[in-house]
Amino acid sequence: MQFKFIMTAFFLTSLSLASNISPIKVVVDAIPLSAAGCSVEEGSSQVVKIIEFSFGQLDTHPGDIPPRLSIATISFFVTNPVGWSQACSGFIVQQQDGEWQDKDGSVWFKCGTESTPDPTCWNCTHFQSGWGHGSPGWHFAINQTWPCTSPGSACKTSYQFSGSTTLKPDCITDTNSYTSCTAPDFSLTLKVHGRGTSDPGCEEEVHNLS
Repeated sequence: MQFKFIMTAFFLTSLSLASNISPIKVVVDAIPLSAAGCSVEEGSSQVVKIIEFSFGQLDTHPGDIPPRLSIATISFFVTNPVGWSQACSGFIVQQQDGEWQDKDGSVWFKCGTESTPDPTCWNCTHFQSGWGHGSPGWHFAINQTWPCTSPGSACKTSYQFSGSTTLKPDCITDTNSYTSCTAPDFSLTLKVHGRGTSDPGCEEEVHNLS
């Protein structure tokens, strides 16, 4: 299921006004620091940093007027050694039968302003989260695609990295049935699991150099 971040901001703002609580910070694209090249070997690993991880869940009260849905959000920043970072956020809603939209934590969310996952993207981040609901608990996974220029190469190639861990956030619930969870900043090792497409301008560049 695709979730729009614009709707996230709308719902959080509306619910905040109704419940007199501060909305969870909705993050936006972080500008890449550089387009630095890198040398990547098949089977190698790289370390990314996850900072400012936060989770928020606002539960429904049976007597709420007007009625509202229980919602949960996750947000954080991810930074890699290549020199760029992205802001990430995800949003799910509890259904009328009590199940959550992403009850098994299997949905991939795309970081940045576009919420639709794109496996062919040139430099992007996707993440999975167990949301603290059900058997996956706080399972957390990251997939990234990095554009890299190997030494002596005229063209960039995108490499695919992935890694996962289990979080143990600290959570508190206030009198408005709002649960807030945070986790310390941490590093996550991503392993190379594939090579993506070449730079779209690569063929033209090689032709000009020949």
